[in-house]
Amino acid sequence: MGNLPKGANDSLITELDYRTHLSPLERRIVSKGWEINERGQLFSFKDFAGDCSRGAFRNAISRINRRTKPRLIVHVGTSGIGFYAIRGSGMETRSMTHTHMVGPPERCLVELLAFLGDQVTGVHNIHLDFQCPALYTVVDIVPNPQSLAKALLPVVFSGGRKVRVAIYRSGTVSVKVACSDDPFPRENLSELLMMLEQVWRRLVIDYIALARQIPPPAEWVVKRWEVNKDGREIAGPDVAMTYSSFSGVLMRFYRRGPNQARLEKLESVGKNLRDLIHQTLDQGPLP
Repeated sequence: MGNLPKGANDSLITELDYRTHLSPLERRIVSKGWEINERGQLFSFKDFAGDCSRGAFRNAISRINRRTKPRLIVHVGTSGIGFYAIRGSGMETRSMTHTHMVGPPERCLVELLAFLGDQVTGVHNIHLDFQCPALYTVVDIVPNPQSLAKALLPVVFSGGRKVRVAIYRSGTVSVKVACSDDPFPRENLSELLMMLEQVWRRLVIDYIALARQIPPPAEWVVKRWEVNKDGREIAGPDVAMTYSSFSGVLMRFYRRGPNQARLEKLESVGKNLRDLIHQTLDQGPLP
């Protein structure tokens, strides 16, 4: 992260420019934390479960705040785990409204699902990767000084969907699909596959010498995604409910936009797109 998150105020930062002194993990917390805040949510260590332990997350926040005045990361609320906001995101002054229901967490979840009705379950913020060791040396881009990743220009689609590709020295190619405003139906991932095929074709055309070494999107592994279910209109003040006790999985119920509710959870996947389509559509392997 070479610059402050979009919309952040440079005057909030001390004369000692914190950006050149952060570790890769600390930079990721600031960058991803800002993205989560922009979606109207607070973030916690569970948003970084694949990157670090709870203790490492808290230590990283402490180190970040020691370098900034006022502190860049604000502790906003606690509900079993701590929730945070990046100063300047607009979330640092927003209080969390917790709704307490009688009965076990399973009952709360059932009530929420009933409220959401039979809306289609979607997936967004999709992280995939594949292996192509030769691609790093061929791509003529100055790498990020911390991660040494080479980031290609994002590919933008309609509906606010955007795909970012980063190539690492290890040979891993990371593909991130941002589509919070227009999620893909979880039960039918064929549209996601078609969109990624456009990204794949661009890679093959731009780096024709490696065309045979760049696997097709059906073989890309989905590492994780956020599963959501959007419900009917919701009135009243902002609401943000978090569930994590009965399953160990962080689930959020919050207002999305001016009047729509969303239930969302982060889900680790670990399957290639071909198998996921096979699984969700209950059909034979793709040709």
